[in-house]
Amino acid sequence: MKKNKDLIFARPLVVYFCVIAVLGLLPVRIMLVGEEYAQAAENSGAKSLTVAESRGIIYDRRLRRLTNESTVTVSVVKPTLSALNTLRSVLDTDELLSISNEISQQNPFLLRIGNSVECDDIMTLPIYSRYNSERLASHVIGYLSDGGTKGASGIERSFDALLSSYSGRLGVRYFADANGSGLPGTDFELVNSNYNSSGGVVLTLDKTYQSALEAAADKCGLEKGAAVMLDITSGEIVAAVSRPDYDADDISSALNDESLPLFNRVLGSYPVGSVFKPLIAACALENGTDPLEEFECKGYTVSGGKTFKCMKNHGTVNMASALAYSCNCYFINLIEKLDIAEVLSAAKNLGFGSSIELAEDMCTYSGNLPEAAELEQAGARANFSFGQGSLTANVIQIACLYSAIANGGEYRTPYLVKGLCDENMSLFDEYSAPSPVRVFSESTADTISSFLELAVREGTGTAAQAENCRVCGKTATAQTGEFIGGKERVVTWFAGFYPYEKPEYVLVVMCEDGDSGSSDCAPVFSQTVNNLLNNY
Repeated sequence: MKKNKDLIFARPLVVYFCVIAVLGLLPVRIMLVGEEYAQAAENSGAKSLTVAESRGIIYDRRLRRLTNESTVTVSVVKPTLSALNTLRSVLDTDELLSISNEISQQNPFLLRIGNSVECDDIMTLPIYSRYNSERLASHVIGYLSDGGTKGASGIERSFDALLSSYSGRLGVRYFADANGSGLPGTDFELVNSNYNSSGGVVLTLDKTYQSALEAAADKCGLEKGAAVMLDITSGEIVAAVSRPDYDADDISSALNDESLPLFNRVLGSYPVGSVFKPLIAACALENGTDPLEEFECKGYTVSGGKTFKCMKNHGTVNMASALAYSCNCYFINLIEKLDIAEVLSAAKNLGFGSSIELAEDMCTYSGNLPEAAELEQAGARANFSFGQGSLTANVIQIACLYSAIANGGEYRTPYLVKGLCDENMSLFDEYSAPSPVRVFSESTADTISSFLELAVREGTGTAAQAENCRVCGKTATAQTGEFIGGKERVVTWFAGFYPYEKPEYVLVVMCEDGDSGSSDCAPVFSQTVNNLLNNY
């Protein structure tokens, strides 16, 4: 009987001592973070172990971190009996077996065990995660390749050389015997080689606005689309969202996703529909058109031998009600009174038809602005009057149109990079904005703004209303000419700004494969503004 008891008692000890000799290759919840070590000084007997590496920081416009913001803990473990005894209290048998190779070779190693432990031979350190779980502004920031050492997309790629120049390393140094094994009883020495340097890139994004917009997009179910927010007075892009999102730490999954989550839809061009109408209305006012002149909408009109339909029979409308209730027939009639060359000139001055460079290798699609020759045809002019036909644009171009209206008729160049930042967090190479370009008179801009306020107050944009704040905007449901299962794909929009009395920000929301601008996009605008007004 005594022999059996001894055998039972000995089993845990056998497992314990087998850790030293058995090479375990079991997949466990522990992450072996860094197994490579290098000779630090050829004759000194010192060796080093890399704990973590870093690169330059990407900041928002208030110098708040967009990368290297959050930390995780890792434990540096000496291959000693004391460390092993401590690990026995937090690891199970399989996990102990998995580290047996490191222990048997007397190599210090790294573990992520989820909590700190008290042991002189285990050092717990905080290290920075490049990206946090929020994945804020992921399409703008981009992601890394080559084991996390090279920028592959977004700002990571555009400023790869600069961010790499601020690279750093956090490591530990220890002493080894002649065979290269760590010596028991010797302390780790922490080695910080420019780890977590403050140098980097400062963007115009604002974490508060970015977070509010992303939360609104997700709450309102914007599954496939984009949104951008501009500071009216400066042209700064304070928020930019593309959906679907992706995980920068799991790019392989995104590469196989048919919804193309890696594509930054903020840069893409799409049919725009009725959000283009304010430009036509503004050109008409500049040309002396009386906004009170009435037009009878019968629900359809004929132009160039082709019949164009409205959403409904609007009856008698003027410019204000035609914008507020989105009467296509009114604008088809209106464009016939205009010099099309002047309309195209205004559109070009607002950036339509031209790519916008946000950073190196980060440019928007130019979209398509029809040529005057194409618009000589009545049918093409009719489509153009309400943003259809061959016209396409990106969300930033639409935002610039509405920003010019909100800004008293002046166009400001949009930009994303505020400047660079050194190790002392001092800005240099700051962006110098060009002078604004006047596109419309201030009176024209003010008149259009009042019409857009009406559109939200009682027209098609009521779903964009915000709490205790008067806002302006316009919905759109743009046809694509593509059919799936007998149903035409449409791209839906809402473009607007707030507050009406003294505009500060423009927000444009676009949804691919939507139903209507009022149901898909206007709620995102409303939710974002409410988030911000409620001190999000």
